Amino acid sequence: MFNYITHDKVEEVVRLAERAESAPHGDARDPQAPGRHNPPLRPQPAPDWEAALPDYLQALPGPALRELVALYCTASGAADSPREAVLAAADGEDAHRGRIDFLLSRSDLASVLRSAFMQR
Repeated sequence: MFNYITHDKVEEVVRLAERAESAPHGDARDPQAPGRHNPPLRPQPAPDWEAALPDYLQALPGPALRELVALYCTASGAADSPREAVLAAADGEDAHRGRIDFLLSRSDLASVLRSAFMQR
């Protein structure tokens, strides 16, 4: 059901969410910062980890961001199916910013997305 969000992009969102939670003001520009991708997936770096996640989400194409929201909603139980979740995250005026705000407001973002890929 997901065509635009890749496993690597979801892993990067999980990594950034975990770093933002554990060291929000740590320097995200540090080339020694742990990460799976060398060089890191773009966009990177941000001045600190707290800014890196919103920057990364902002740079995702609309369809990929919609699927990321759908993946979160499906994995968290907020939607019964990926199709239902994608339709609920349909485009609208300022939808991209709304999806980013929604994801940033989820304190369990990293754990839910990680569990979503464990189930696949």
